[in-house]
Amino acid sequence: MIYVRTRSCRFLVSLTEKEMNRLMKNVKKTGLTRDSYVRGLILGHNPKELPPVDYFEVLKNLRQINNNLNQIAVVANKKSFVDTAAYWENVEWLQKTVGEMMEVMYG
Repeated sequence: MIYVRTRSCRFLVSLTEKEMNRLMKNVKKTGLTRDSYVRGLILGHNPKELPPVDYFEVLKNLRQINNNLNQIAVVANKKSFVDTAAYWENVEWLQKTVGEMMEVMYG
């Protein structure tokens, strides 16, 4: 595959060390490259920070809880019986996970 550079215009920006440090700190928060970050700003985008690593663990737990509750519902529909112990165990796990998510997102 041949890569053709589509951006032919370049410019040099002089920054103080403090400005450069701030730029790099902001770039690092987003997970973008410095070039992509600056191009996004030029296009009027407001780059979002990456969520904390804990966020993905909380999200994984929420997906597992959803799966568990769906399985409980399937069994309940087939057998007209609800495993209340499993249901309440998952409800408690859900409440705990939502609390963790709030902590991760809002400190």
